[in-house]
Amino acid sequence: MIEGKYKEGVMVVIRKDGKFLLGKVGKESPIKGKWGLLGGKVEPTESIEHTVKRECFEEAGISVKIAKKIFETQGTFTDLKIHIFVADFANGELVRNKRELSELGYFSYEEALALDLASLTRKVFEEHSNEFVVTHQFPAS
Repeated sequence: MIEGKYKEGVMVVIRKDGKFLLGKVGKESPIKGKWGLLGGKVEPTESIEHTVKRECFEEAGISVKIAKKIFETQGTFTDLKIHIFVADFANGELVRNKRELSELGYFSYEEALALDLASLTRKVFEEHSNEFVVTHQFPAS
């Protein structure tokens, strides 16, 4: 378990054009090689919302607009409280942080579920998709 200054972390479902941004973990970690949501630890001097924006920029080079927090949970491999957010792409060019991620890309909901997802990311997609997957309903003619 992680001890010390870190008490909380964030994970972010990032939406763009009906797809979701996922990164394949490249650094040494219990989830190395798995696909996951972007995120990281909340620094002691920053807000949770600032962490969401900072991590999206650091890991992918993009800015996001936070839509909402959908839930919080205990970290799978840490003692951190993890806050799960939904955010929409705002601007920037996708640039992968090569120290953290071996791959980075946008995937449809179905494509994401077919990936080798980290357990918490899979939980978000399987149990909370009603919070972020937009389905279009057209009026009957």
